[in-house]
Amino acid sequence: MSNESLQAVRDRLMAWGEWSRHGADIQLGYPSRAPHLAERSGAHTDQFIQPRSIAETDRALLQLRGAHPLMYAVLNQEYFWQSSVEAGARRLRISPATYKNRRAMAEYWMDSRLECTPIKKYLIG
Repeated sequence: MSNESLQAVRDRLMAWGEWSRHGADIQLGYPSRAPHLAERSGAHTDQFIQPRSIAETDRALLQLRGAHPLMYAVLNQEYFWQSSVEAGARRLRISPATYKNRRAMAEYWMDSRLECTPIKKYLIG
């Protein structure tokens, strides 16, 4: 995976995490794993990502959760909870080295499932 492709994966995961945390009013057309998490935060964001990108990322994460639960848990710590490597590893009860390894593997897995072209943020309003 090229550095550009890796950055595109990370950008999409960061956008998904922001959407999940802030509960952007984007309807995906299917039950997502994220809405119950977004309810805990009453905050709203001034930016949003195209719904199609969010939906594709969310679906790929659902697949990852079923296929590789630990890799999914690492991405959830990284992009939803915005945990440091040490904090995420501690929460998951794994070593920081294992955390970094699973994060890299999960990002590669996501790259294989997504058409990762850079996404653009659009301002609301």
